[in-house]
Amino acid sequence: MMLKVSLILEIIKYMWTFKKREKLLLSLSEKDPIVLECVTHVLAHFKVKKKAFLWFFVRNPHFGDIAPIEMFLLGKSQKVLNFILDMKSLQEKPDDITS
Repeated sequence: MMLKVSLILEIIKYMWTFKKREKLLLSLSEKDPIVLECVTHVLAHFKVKKKAFLWFFVRNPHFGDIAPIEMFLLGKSQKVLNFILDMKSLQEKPDDITS
């Protein structure tokens, strides 16, 4: 789901305050079920809405120093979801160092 450059520029204007960032993320999650799933998993992990939403706007070295919200705007929401699910599965596995 590639967004037009003019729409991306319009979205950047909204990235200044938390409320506007939250509105942007919720808007994207309404349009893309993969984004909604990402938001759900991150909210479950952080348990604090503000921390979870801020995670989407911080540059992430796993995405080439790009924020997850930018990945969504570039149409790469599946890559973000795969990363989240991989990290979640690593946390759920027991530590096998003693085996």
